[in-house]
Amino acid sequence: PFLASEALAAGLVDRLGYHDQAWEAAAGSGDAAAEELDLGEYAGLLDHPRGAKVALISGLGAIHRGESHRGLDGDGDFGARTVAEAFREAVEDDKVKAILFRVDSPGGSYTASDTVHHEVARARAAGKPVVVSMGDFAASGGYFVAMGADRIIAAPGTITGSIGVFTGKVVLDEFWKKLGISWDEMHRGDNAGIWSANQPFSPQAKARIDALLDHIYADFTGKASEGRGIDAARMDSLARGRIWTGADAKESGLVDGLGGWAEALVQLRQVAGLKAGEPLTLVEFPRPRKPWEVLADSLGGGAVAERRILARLQPLLDTLAPPPGVQLRAPDVRGAR
Repeated sequence: PFLASEALAAGLVDRLGYHDQAWEAAAGSGDAAAEELDLGEYAGLLDHPRGAKVALISGLGAIHRGESHRGLDGDGDFGARTVAEAFREAVEDDKVKAILFRVDSPGGSYTASDTVHHEVARARAAGKPVVVSMGDFAASGGYFVAMGADRIIAAPGTITGSIGVFTGKVVLDEFWKKLGISWDEMHRGDNAGIWSANQPFSPQAKARIDALLDHIYADFTGKASEGRGIDAARMDSLARGRIWTGADAKESGLVDGLGGWAEALVQLRQVAGLKAGEPLTLVEFPRPRKPWEVLADSLGGGAVAERRILARLQPLLDTLAPPPGVQLRAPDVRGAR
């Protein structure tokens, strides 16, 4: 690794400086300085609030059943229930013309992936075209959720494919012996302890695991063949866990095109029957949840709990309302980012 001064001397960078200096170099200074825009404004999406409504659904991180969660570092995971509900919301919204599905996932649960694959198919059947934009990864389950879309756009370096399945478990029987710990078990059924870490798979359990894996592999490759229009023999040569770059996947037919956000929007306009330059309004699905909805879910009460929480909160909300004749105006935050 180079010191900054060494990188400058070697010609790897042009100048050394801080953020404000980099901004001035790019935008200029004084009255002639360029205006700062966020990505949405630059793409022309936020300037056209009356453009065709497009649902933006994100599937980021490891795929699992249940709700998506967001970590303390800002990175989240891919909860199939959350993503499936987002697709259902988009289908039920008559104003949504198409769905842009951003996938950046190394895979995960087969059941969870299949749930989202099904919702993609339901959206298309309901007349809502689906375009997938792949990020760094769209592998294994990450490819599973994408392969049924109308169009799939990958970056040239996207880790793509890994069509296959594997499983296993950690076996700790010798480890427990070293610690002087023993276990007794009570269970009903020959394979009740199939996933126990206290012993390896028995021959009977291994045969059952093999049958499950064969079923999942056949389902995965069969749906991939149907979704991509590739015959079974060819798909098997692309599958078996093989990993491809986005560029390789384009040559083999696993994806439709190469590019990023802009290319995905071009393809989306095409499948949705929109004009090339027609403005779009991207709306994130599922909709942002209100605090009392999150609290109600955590209490396990659903809509009933929401009404009860709102009833308790209403007196407080009333005290926060402006008095009669007073109008509140939002501050001018046009320069904020």
